[in-house]
Amino acid sequence: MTNFRYEVDQDGIALITWDMPGRSMNVLNADVLAELAALLDKTTADAAVKGVVVTTGKDTFSGGADLTVLQKLNSQFEQVRKSQGEDAAVQILFKESCKASVLYRKIETCGKPWACAINGTAAGGGFELALACHYRVASGLFPGAGGTTRIARILPPADALQYLLKGDLLRTDRAQKMKVIDAVVPTADLVKTAKDWIKGGGSAKKPWDMDGFRLPGGAVYSKAGMMTFPAANAIYRRETYDNYPAARAIMQVVYEGLLMPFDAAMRIEQRWFAKIVRSPQAAAMTRSLFVSMQALISKRLLIKFAASAAQRSAPLRPRRPTLRAVPRCRPAIQPKRSAFDVSRAAQRGVLLDPALKFGEAYMDGGVVVEAGVLQCLFLQKRPHRAWICIG
Repeated sequence: MTNFRYEVDQDGIALITWDMPGRSMNVLNADVLAELAALLDKTTADAAVKGVVVTTGKDTFSGGADLTVLQKLNSQFEQVRKSQGEDAAVQILFKESCKASVLYRKIETCGKPWACAINGTAAGGGFELALACHYRVASGLFPGAGGTTRIARILPPADALQYLLKGDLLRTDRAQKMKVIDAVVPTADLVKTAKDWIKGGGSAKKPWDMDGFRLPGGAVYSKAGMMTFPAANAIYRRETYDNYPAARAIMQVVYEGLLMPFDAAMRIEQRWFAKIVRSPQAAAMTRSLFVSMQALISKRLLIKFAASAAQRSAPLRPRRPTLRAVPRCRPAIQPKRSAFDVSRAAQRGVLLDPALKFGEAYMDGGVVVEAGVLQCLFLQKRPHRAWICIG
């Protein structure tokens, strides 16, 4: 195993420690899912294992999925579409995109109790792994991201939608009151508390897999449901102008999923996820806000290192930043200026000159920058100006 450490104590409790080498934070990728699936099969088949505790070997549990995986899925889709046709490409995309969801459902129904000891935050797919476990004990902050179908069965619909769409970090005491986590303990006691829960006869069944389960907040077609979903849809359109397909998909998954049994609801979530992966908005946001940003950060660090080395070898002389227009650029729509624009530009070390034309590219200290529009996140009303490195 490369990404996990595995050991079984004298009480028959397996401890799986997620610790990816060479990374400051654990992320989900194909290798992690394959290793976790092998560990699930191993612990399920071993009669000596009474239960499983999943924890992290780092300061935080997980940063979510490796978003470059989404780019690879889209590339694979295009290759298969050209060679085998649209239908074959869609089938492969759906199969690959729902691997994590299928694995987490197997954890829920494996017949042995799984507990998750969460140190720090657990975002995205890492958070869904925690939700798939039968018991969660945490310390520090807890995130509000991921697990659409499960969250909609833990919280009332109104609270679930706000939790999923805003993605705010919650303090552990509030997360415990919302029943998103089961216990809050000091970091040093995380694994011990999780093991004690298993030794105390922790249940290997989720509430929605038990007879008599009732949805928190009532059914969709109830008085409470009719007060929630029409209003939520109106607020969504008011805030986003229907420009965020992922947010719309979350609302669809919650609404349609609550009408179905859990496994059918999971299938709905998987289909919507596969659809969103193929959307141009998801591809653009993945590229601009993650892949390109990582490249930009790496390049800026390299430039700072080179500048620092040059300063050590030459006397320091004050230099006023100069911007030179570069003819290769595309036009862009100019939003209203705001203090947010100036502060963001100042933080990035770019001189924001009112005389500069929006949509043109400029040289700043040897780095080509271009004025562009950074789309606002959900519940923010206006796009803001940003400077994007293109050189």
